[in-house]
Amino acid sequence: HSRLREGPRAARVDAVEVSEENPAAGLSSFRIEGAW
Repeated sequence: HSRLREGPRAARVDAVEVSEENPAAGLSSFRIEGAW
């Protein structure tokens, strides 16, 4: 969770919006952010 807080909130918002539209896309984007 600490890594997510460090990242920009805009990125988190995008991930949430995508996940709502396409769960698969949201998971992939979430993994990418976690790698950072």
